[in-house]
Amino acid sequence: MSVADDSALITLAETPTYGYVLLRQLAVQRHILVVPSMSLMAARRFAVDGDFSELFAARGVVRWVELDIETADRIAADVPIGADPTDWPLIAPVVWSARQLQRSVMTQRPERYTGYDVEIEALP
Repeated sequence: MSVADDSALITLAETPTYGYVLLRQLAVQRHILVVPSMSLMAARRFAVDGDFSELFAARGVVRWVELDIETADRIAADVPIGADPTDWPLIAPVVWSARQLQRSVMTQRPERYTGYDVEIEALP
Protein backbone atom coordinates (compact mmCIF):
# COMPACT_ATOMS: atom_id res chain seq x y z
CA MET A 1 0.00 0.00 0.00
CA SER A 2 1.22 3.48 -0.87
CA VAL A 3 -0.20 6.97 -0.56
CA ALA A 4 -0.19 8.83 -3.89
CA ASP A 5 0.40 12.56 -4.09
CA ASP A 6 -0.69 14.85 -6.94
CA SER A 7 2.55 14.40 -8.90
CA ALA A 8 2.09 10.61 -8.88
CA LEU A 9 -1.51 10.97 -10.06
CA ILE A 10 -0.46 13.32 -12.86
CA THR A 11 2.16 10.77 -13.96
CA LEU A 12 -0.44 8.00 -13.97
CA ALA A 13 -2.94 10.14 -15.88
CA GLU A 14 -0.57 11.63 -18.47
CA THR A 15 1.07 8.31 -19.28
CA PRO A 16 -1.94 5.99 -19.50
CA THR A 17 0.06 2.87 -20.40
CA TYR A 18 2.32 3.33 -17.37
CA GLY A 19 -0.72 4.07 -15.21
CA TYR A 20 -2.51 0.94 -16.42
CA VAL A 21 0.55 -1.24 -15.87
CA LEU A 22 1.18 0.17 -12.39
CA LEU A 23 -2.45 -0.19 -11.29
CA ARG A 24 -2.57 -3.72 -12.75
CA GLN A 25 0.62 -4.62 -10.91
CA LEU A 26 -0.85 -3.30 -7.66
CA ALA A 27 -3.98 -5.39 -8.24
CA VAL A 28 -1.99 -8.57 -8.90
CA GLN A 29 0.10 -7.98 -5.77
CA ARG A 30 -3.06 -7.12 -3.81
CA HIS A 31 -1.73 -3.72 -2.90
CA ILE A 32 -3.84 -0.62 -2.40
CA LEU A 33 -3.15 2.89 -3.68
CA VAL A 34 -4.45 5.44 -1.18
CA VAL A 35 -5.40 8.82 -2.65
CA PRO A 36 -6.18 11.86 -0.47
CA SER A 37 -8.93 13.94 -2.04
CA MET A 38 -6.66 17.02 -2.06
CA SER A 39 -4.14 15.13 -4.22
CA LEU A 40 -6.83 14.29 -6.74
CA MET A 41 -8.06 17.88 -6.83
CA ALA A 42 -4.53 19.19 -7.46
CA ALA A 43 -3.82 16.54 -10.09
CA ARG A 44 -7.03 17.36 -11.95
CA ARG A 45 -6.06 21.03 -11.88
CA PHE A 46 -2.46 20.62 -13.07
CA ALA A 47 -2.67 17.65 -15.46
CA VAL A 48 -2.33 18.94 -18.99
CA ASP A 49 -3.80 16.02 -20.93
CA GLY A 50 -4.57 13.70 -18.05
CA ASP A 51 -6.85 10.72 -18.44
CA PHE A 52 -8.00 9.66 -14.99
CA SER A 53 -10.29 6.88 -16.23
CA GLU A 54 -7.88 4.08 -15.25
CA LEU A 55 -7.66 5.51 -11.75
CA PHE A 56 -11.43 5.56 -11.37
CA ALA A 57 -11.83 2.14 -13.00
CA ALA A 58 -9.44 0.50 -10.53
CA ARG A 59 -12.05 0.23 -7.78
CA GLY A 60 -10.42 -2.66 -5.93
CA VAL A 61 -7.01 -1.01 -5.99
CA VAL A 62 -7.71 2.64 -5.18
CA ARG A 63 -8.97 3.87 -1.81
CA TRP A 64 -9.90 7.49 -1.23
CA VAL A 65 -9.10 9.50 1.90
CA GLU A 66 -11.75 12.16 2.43
CA LEU A 67 -11.06 15.12 4.66
CA ASP A 68 -13.59 16.31 7.19
CA ILE A 69 -13.17 19.04 9.79
CA GLU A 70 -11.86 16.69 12.49
CA THR A 71 -9.31 15.19 10.12
CA ALA A 72 -8.25 18.64 8.94
CA ASP A 73 -7.68 19.68 12.56
CA ARG A 74 -5.61 16.55 13.25
CA ILE A 75 -3.56 17.12 10.10
CA ALA A 76 -2.90 20.73 11.07
CA ALA A 77 -1.78 19.63 14.53
CA ASP A 78 0.34 16.67 13.38
CA VAL A 79 2.05 17.91 10.21
CA PRO A 80 4.14 21.07 10.61
CA ILE A 81 4.40 23.58 7.80
CA GLY A 82 7.66 22.92 5.96
CA ALA A 83 10.01 25.08 3.95
CA ASP A 84 7.37 25.97 1.36
CA PRO A 85 4.08 26.93 3.03
CA THR A 86 2.29 27.20 -0.33
CA ASP A 87 2.71 23.44 -0.89
CA TRP A 88 1.63 22.49 2.63
CA PRO A 89 -2.08 21.96 1.76
CA LEU A 90 -0.98 19.39 -0.82
CA ILE A 91 1.76 17.78 1.27
CA ALA A 92 0.06 17.60 4.67
CA PRO A 93 -2.81 15.19 3.79
CA VAL A 94 -0.36 12.87 2.04
CA VAL A 95 2.10 12.90 4.95
CA TRP A 96 -0.67 12.42 7.50
CA SER A 97 -2.21 9.52 5.55
CA ALA A 98 1.18 7.84 5.10
CA ARG A 99 1.94 8.16 8.81
CA GLN A 100 -1.50 6.93 9.89
CA LEU A 101 -1.33 3.92 7.59
CA GLN A 102 2.42 3.41 8.12
CA ARG A 103 2.97 3.38 4.37
CA SER A 104 5.21 5.05 1.81
CA VAL A 105 4.47 8.12 -0.28
CA MET A 106 4.37 7.53 -4.04
CA THR A 107 5.60 10.69 -5.75
CA GLN A 108 7.49 12.10 -8.66
CA ARG A 109 8.71 14.95 -6.43
CA PRO A 110 10.48 13.34 -3.44
CA GLU A 111 12.17 16.61 -2.48
CA ARG A 112 8.78 17.89 -1.26
CA TYR A 113 8.86 15.44 1.64
CA THR A 114 12.31 16.23 3.03
CA GLY A 115 12.07 16.49 6.79
CA TYR A 116 8.64 14.86 7.11
CA ASP A 117 9.90 11.44 8.20
CA VAL A 118 7.98 9.37 5.66
CA GLU A 119 9.26 6.65 3.37
CA ILE A 120 9.38 7.71 -0.28
CA GLU A 121 8.58 5.61 -3.33
CA ALA A 122 9.89 7.76 -6.18
CA LEU A 123 8.34 7.42 -9.63
CA PRO A 124 10.48 7.81 -12.77
